[in-house]
Amino acid sequence: MRRHVTSEMWSRPTVTVEPSAELAAAESAPGAVARPTVPIAEPAGLAASTPTQPATTSTVDLHAPGRMTTINQRNYERQGLLSEYLTNTLTPAEVMIFVKYRDQIANKRLMDIGCGAGRITRYLSEWSPNVVGIDFSRQMVDYCKSHFTHLQFFLCDVRELTPFADGSVDVAVFTFNGIDTLSHESRLVALAGVRRILSPGGLFIFSTHNRRFRGAHDGPTLGFSLNPGTLLRNVVSYGLSTVNHARMKRLERSEAEYAIVNDDAHDFTMLHYYIDRETQGRQLASVGFQLLEVYGQRGEVLGPGSDDSQSSELYYVARK
Repeated sequence: MRRHVTSEMWSRPTVTVEPSAELAAAESAPGAVARPTVPIAEPAGLAASTPTQPATTSTVDLHAPGRMTTINQRNYERQGLLSEYLTNTLTPAEVMIFVKYRDQIANKRLMDIGCGAGRITRYLSEWSPNVVGIDFSRQMVDYCKSHFTHLQFFLCDVRELTPFADGSVDVAVFTFNGIDTLSHESRLVALAGVRRILSPGGLFIFSTHNRRFRGAHDGPTLGFSLNPGTLLRNVVSYGLSTVNHARMKRLERSEAEYAIVNDDAHDFTMLHYYIDRETQGRQLASVGFQLLEVYGQRGEVLGPGSDDSQSSELYYVARK
């Protein structure tokens, strides 16, 4: 049995339980309304118990779609990781984008993809009563449900957005480079899925790692501090990072369109997708998006030929 939510999600959706066979029968009945209820997809490969160690990589084949995503997803379920996302701070680029596009965001149907601990969701809820947050991390969703009881959160994988009807979202936001946890194949699936659920003219605002960032391939470094406690933590982190990077670096890839990099996130336990902004623009166009603007890490609008090598991440605004 699967959980289902009504496609009219914006008016406090009701959650029901029904066998998928019954749903199929309802959809195939003469005169039935297309997709009256749709399944909330559970993330593929999510273990029932919470892993406490980084994902094992000895048998991972990054050329198989989804394997890279599985490594990152398991890391997001590690105990203690949630505390790293307990922040209310917006980045300069996010502030600039939200201010500029405020009139296109206010009172619209909004979705925070990869909502984490609700960093963006809480701000969006100040502008519109119609906000939903989704994440493929159970602990992130559980935290949001317990701390923002007036908002809606669902355990849902961006690669499988079938819980949401075509054109049911006006603005989708996917920040903190969440899309970069996906493999190349999964990324294209996610982009197409986001476009499907957006209404005509809807906005997609997201960030992604910048392949041209000059520090993209930097390895672990030891941060010095005069505070003994801080220095001890730095030493421990450096040791863990060095071990993790030695194991994970062999999984890096460099392709014409993108690169898979084991960067410093979570002590070098993650694999992230890096892409330059020209290629990202073509990638968006390939699934039917119109790229409106690109922002650097400091909130500056980047034009053709702008130097973006100082920005580890870039922010994109695209329209369906």
